[in-house]
Amino acid sequence: MLRKITLFIIACLAINLTAFAQADKRAVFPSGAIDGSANPELIPDIVAYRLFFSVVDEGPQSVSGSSANLSAKQKAKLSPIQLNDTDQQTICETLSAFKGNLVNAVAGKSGASSSPSLDDVTQNALNALKSKMSSDGFQRLKGHVQEQKKYMKIVPFPQMSEHNH
Repeated sequence: MLRKITLFIIACLAINLTAFAQADKRAVFPSGAIDGSANPELIPDIVAYRLFFSVVDEGPQSVSGSSANLSAKQKAKLSPIQLNDTDQQTICETLSAFKGNLVNAVAGKSGASSSPSLDDVTQNALNALKSKMSSDGFQRLKGHVQEQKKYMKIVPFPQMSEHNH
């Protein structure tokens, strides 16, 4: 009898977990959201690069304190692109500057109007990579970021003025 009750409870839990997983897959996005898994072409390239650069960049990770060395996590994130060592080093150096510029741009959003936009910071990093990387390496990076768009989602900020608080 105890065995039947236990099996019944396990079956109920399995049904509930399956229903929960299916409901999670059917998540409804707010108006204006872009789901890259359904429409990767709607993710703007500049946003895709900013997200990718932000994920790969981890700041200084080496024992010597130099930001010019890739961490094991960064190498793992870049390994699918199959870049040569020089191109990997170029990305590391460029992302170190990117992070600082991005922080300054975000901090400047509340201050001076002359601060660069997030898109400007990303475009500058992208231009630097294009000029410093090998042509093959840059094309591999470009293809990889395009492929990663299917994992990206963009959700707009809510309009706070609508809430009347």
